[in-house]
This record gives sequence, C-alpha cells and structure tokens, in this order.
Amino acid sequence: EQSAMGYLPTELANNQLGWERTEEYNVGVDFGFLNNRINGSIDGYVRNTDDLLMKRNLPITTGYEFTWQNVGKTRNSGVEIALNTVPVVTKDFKWTITPTYSKNTNNVQNTGKNEYTYTDYLAGNAFENGKPVNAVYSWKFTGLDPQYGYATFAHTSRDQSQIVKMDDPKDYLVYSGQADPKISGGFTTSLRYKNLTLNANFAYSLGSVKRLNFLYSGALTMPAPQDNLHKDLLKRWKKPGDELTTNIPGFVFDGSTEYNLYVPIPSTVSLNSYEMYNYSDIRVVKGDFLRCRNLSLSYTIPQKYLKKFGVSMMSCMFNVTNPLTICSSKFRGQDPEQGGTGGTALPITQTYSFSLNVSF
Repeated sequence: EQSAMGYLPTELANNQLGWERTEEYNVGVDFGFLNNRINGSIDGYVRNTDDLLMKRNLPITTGYEFTWQNVGKTRNSGVEIALNTVPVVTKDFKWTITPTYSKNTNNVQNTGKNEYTYTDYLAGNAFENGKPVNAVYSWKFTGLDPQYGYATFAHTSRDQSQIVKMDDPKDYLVYSGQADPKISGGFTTSLRYKNLTLNANFAYSLGSVKRLNFLYSGALTMPAPQDNLHKDLLKRWKKPGDELTTNIPGFVFDGSTEYNLYVPIPSTVSLNSYEMYNYSDIRVVKGDFLRCRNLSLSYTIPQKYLKKFGVSMMSCMFNVTNPLTICSSKFRGQDPEQGGTGGTALPITQTYSFSLNVSF
C-alpha cells in the first residue's frame, strides 16, 4: 500500500469577483463668532457601497456550502459637528468647552438572496434589506415554567407535537435593535483659575443595544464548584411561585434534561433553554451611556517661590481615568461600551496617578 497527499477544496471558486465600490459625498462648513470664542465645523456625508463581498449559500448538490459574490449594497449617511467655545475669560479665570456630535445612519440596501442561520441573527451577522448593519435579533422570552423554573420562549415547547417548523429565523426571533450607536460624541472642558487647572473629558453614546453578560451556559444541570458565576443567580427561581417575582431561570436538581426545549428550527430538534435565555430579548438593554473618561487637577507653583531653590518650573497633577459612568442600572457593573451581541464584557478599570514635574 502507498499513501499519497491530496487536497480537498472547501470553497467554490468564483472568477467574477471584483472590487467593492464606494461613492462618497461630503459637504462641510467652518465658522467662527465673537472673535473666534465660538468656532467649529459642521460636516455631512453620504457613503454608498456597491458590490459588497458577501457569502452566498449554495445548493447541497454542488458539494459546497457557500461561495463569495459581489452582491451587497449598503448606505451610510450622517452629520458630524465639532465646536470650540470659551464661555468665560478674565484675567485670572478661563473656561473652555469643546463638544463633538456625530449621528450616523447605516442601512443594508441589498443583500441578494441569502439564507442565514438563526445563529447569524443572534450574533448580529445577518444582513437584511432595510435593517441596520449589526442588527440584533433575540428569542422572545415569555416567562419561567412554574413547575421546573426553566425559561420559556415564543414558538418553543416541551411538547414536540406543538412545534411548527419555520424556515425563516425572523418568523420565530424578534428584532431587538442595532449594536452600533445612532448618536455618539463627547466633550472636554477646562476650568483654569490662576495656576490651578481642572480638565475633564466625557464621552456619550445613544441608540444602541447591548446583550448582558451570560449568566450560565446550562451545559450541565448544575454549575461546577469552580465556576465563577454572577451574583444575580442568587435571585434565580427556586420554588413554584418564584416565577412571579424573578425572570432568572432556576437550576435542575433531579438530573433530568428540563433545560431542553423543542424549537421551530428545521435542522434542530431541541436547544438548551439556558443558552436561549442568554440570547433572549429580556437580556438586551439600551446601550446609552455618559462616561467621564478622564479627570485631572493640576497646579503650577508660582515662579517667585522657586527662584531661591534654583528651580525654573514645578507643577503637580492628580489624574483619574474612568471615574464615572452613567448607564442603565441593568448593566450591574458590566461595561456598556464593550461587547454587544453576546459573551462577556468586563468593566473598564479605574486608575489613579499623581505626577510631579520639576525643571531646573
């Protein structure tokens, strides 16, 4: 017997692939008033992309799962505003504010005919005409089972005879929103009184949705002793009647498979209800936030106190990063800027520093 090396192609070649084409139109204006104490710029744009490279599913008879084709089309439009203002200025005091504003609208104009799986929709990877890019879909949560405490969802059941199979995931999933913000921006402000200066940098975001961190995968009937779990699981369903006061599923103690639910997906018989719960609409929250990214206080020691020490300049500064975030209370410590369509998003840590700068 002789062995030989062979190659098996996994994708069907397409010799008609071409470059994606983008047309962009911009208009802008710069302005200044009151001796330039108020100045800034306004910019608007429209960006159309054609022949977007996308996967197209192929019939199983071809022997290939998909091929790449230039079939997509998207449209981005928006406006960006940047200002520089000095509301107050005197001999000893100066206050400056620099706000920015950005509004963006993106929509899929054409995807051709494509078939996405339900996991594509849950992950925000399905492109649908008229919907924004990174559209988020979810299972529709309908409550907890009063006997076992598992999560229930629209179009699912513990009774297989009650299931109606559906080819289009949009028929059994619900649209939850878009992962990208509609409006974003920030502002910096500086307050100076003589040699003392306070600087702050803020950022904001509006119009997006985020998935909360997964509570439990449900791969086992009970978490392993070494698992690191969210404290919200302390509020889980424990006995009949708890479904009236909590929406967090309970754990299975009897070794059964009560987590599993029959689903309307043609290629799938059942799914783990805890995994479905993690991807349900009740675990989607508004991603709006206002965050102070940086806060610093500095002081420059007057020159008259330094001359006798042979020092030309001395200043000190105390700095804090991420001291404040205002967002939905449902995040419970989760960072609203991280993640979006599923997984674990850790909070951004705060840092504190003190610096002393001396020049001779």
